Amino acid sequence: MRGPALAVAALLTGCSQRVPAPDRGAERLAQQREDPWGTPWHEPPLVRAAADLSPAVERGVRESLASAARAWGAVGPLEYWIVGTDEAALEELVASYCAWRQARGDWTEGPCTDEALARGHDHNFRSYLEVGAEALRRGQPQSSMGWNGRREWSVHLYTSSRPFGFEGLLGVSAAEEQKTVFHEYFHAVQNAAIHSRDHEEREALMGPVWFVEGGAEFMAERTVRRALASGDLATLPGGDLPPLRTVFARRMEVARDLLDRTSPGARIGELGYDHVAASAAYDLGAWAVALLLHGAGDDALRS
Repeated sequence: MRGPALAVAALLTGCSQRVPAPDRGAERLAQQREDPWGTPWHEPPLVRAAADLSPAVERGVRESLASAARAWGAVGPLEYWIVGTDEAALEELVASYCAWRQARGDWTEGPCTDEALARGHDHNFRSYLEVGAEALRRGQPQSSMGWNGRREWSVHLYTSSRPFGFEGLLGVSAAEEQKTVFHEYFHAVQNAAIHSRDHEEREALMGPVWFVEGGAEFMAERTVRRALASGDLATLPGGDLPPLRTVFARRMEVARDLLDRTSPGARIGELGYDHVAASAAYDLGAWAVALLLHGAGDDALRS
């Protein structure tokens, strides 16, 4: 049987490649005069949690974002909106969000409230409420959160379902929630390096899913442990993170099992967000990025 590193190397054969960045020096300087994208940002992020959530949620997200920024550099402006599982609290949070959008002069796409609360839409506020509510109904943890733009507003905009670990619910570790916030913050670091406002160009320059998500996973797994060990990030009640070696061994096992069951012979570059084995791109991507950094240097993803 091939060792894990060899397995990753084999999967990398034929992967999608990053598109070389065009020479945009003059364009970048002009954009930096107009907006803060990609420049050092020293204002604290805007973090808002729905009223039905414990204060520990907003505090946990805020402290995790601050620690990640100290590790990787501060980027912004950054907003992190956290949805709970109560309908009235959802509507209150959306009203606050839409008032903020209008105050900034961002929203020009129609009724903000309708967009945020529409049923059946992906990545709007209601969809995140439904994820958390379903987890409570089933008594099984599940979550969804993500960097959802918006380059056109010069804002790193996040929306999150209920992070149960910060409240000590459903057996989720608070440390795992901290790691997830680190993962999300690294997406802001990745996106801040790309100044184009053109969506297709941005997608091409970000690279394949295994690189984007694997990079965020590897950097988060490693850096959050360093932050907790040094005391830069407070250790919260609710369980510790297992050793990195244990986590990565498990990632390889789970990813290979998933590919064997659903997509025999699939290459890592084929695993897009809509692929049946999309989660394997996160797991194998983390291994691949670890391998790349071993050769390219510790700071290669941020240089």
